[in-house]
Amino acid sequence: VCSATGKPAPKITWLEDRDLDGSPEIHHIQNANGTVTVANRLTFSANHLRALACVLDHPQGRKVKAVHLEKGREGVQKSIIILVILIAVVFLTILILWVMRLINRKRKKLKSHSPPRTPAKKKGSHQDLSEKAVNPHTPKHQHVVYQNE
Repeated sequence: VCSATGKPAPKITWLEDRDLDGSPEIHHIQNANGTVTVANRLTFSANHLRALACVLDHPQGRKVKAVHLEKGREGVQKSIIILVILIAVVFLTILILWVMRLINRKRKKLKSHSPPRTPAKKKGSHQDLSEKAVNPHTPKHQHVVYQNE
């Protein structure tokens, strides 16, 4: 906003208006003492402008007034950038955790469907071989022939 008060009403124009997006809003306020306050409001993108100047023309003289970009707006832009980065980091963290969980599920599924790697019957640290033990005595129904030489 660039404003000036005078009698007659001052004329306000903007320098560097070729990069501006829209046309300015001009408001005239008639004061009780006969002067007129002119307020010229211009909306512009903060991406390509850091400072802007308005020219106040009046029969008593000409004045150039610099209008600087508010610090608060720059802070808001930085806050938005920080927020976007924070959201991206949280999203990537969740995505990585989800992928790791999916991989672990697949590994567990493969382990549950694969045959066991150790014998099923175990007693202590030694295998139970009693069923496979061979009797050293020859059964009665088997004929054994000895030959002396």
